[in-house]
Amino acid sequence: KIGGVLGMGARIGLFHQRIDASLLRPSQENDVVIQELQENGNSQLKPDMGAGIWYETSKYYAGISMSHVLTSKFDFKTDSVNSKLTRHFYFTGGYRFDVNGTLKLIPTGLVKTDFAETNFDLGLIASINDYTYWGGITFRQSITNKTVPKTGKQLIMDDVVFIIGMGFLKRTNSVSGKISKPLRVGYAFDLVTSGSAAKNPTSHEIFVSYVFPIKVKRNPPPLRTPRYRHDN
Repeated sequence: KIGGVLGMGARIGLFHQRIDASLLRPSQENDVVIQELQENGNSQLKPDMGAGIWYETSKYYAGISMSHVLTSKFDFKTDSVNSKLTRHFYFTGGYRFDVNGTLKLIPTGLVKTDFAETNFDLGLIASINDYTYWGGITFRQSITNKTVPKTGKQLIMDDVVFIIGMGFLKRTNSVSGKISKPLRVGYAFDLVTSGSAAKNPTSHEIFVSYVFPIKVKRNPPPLRTPRYRHDN
């Protein structure tokens, strides 16, 4: 039997949008939209909310989340502009294969969609000694529902991402005896394979994470024995 951990979370915040009307190039003179933006203001703040759920065991993990739950609308106090935050859904999962005592292979998947366009990442991470060292590769593709002549939906290979990292320090779980590395440092290199004319061909990311231990004090359950039990 494999036990798991279930987590749920939510976030509430503010989403800010701003339009610089001076940078817009109208196709005709005296454009009504630009005039309204200049007269009524081009900045607006709206509430925003997201929520998600996560489940993880020693062998696999899975999660579902949603952003822009409130679908706030931005009109910038005009009658001509109607910009709405569309709900986005995220589905993720992975499975850990124990190759031997030190090496683990973790295939991963992430799907992001607003049901007009869908992006999905498929990757493979190799971990040595429980993330003392790790590295992997991820392929990012997208499917658009927009009509493409003769072909219908279009599948595009967007990016290839290479990841390496190391774990530092050492912590032993007092209950399970499992050793983990709470401090992790990694580097990711993103190579654009589609639409590079409108994007930077490469990008770089350095990330640092640290897991703080939380100790929960629990009172031991009472021990009952018939030897010292007296029922009146």
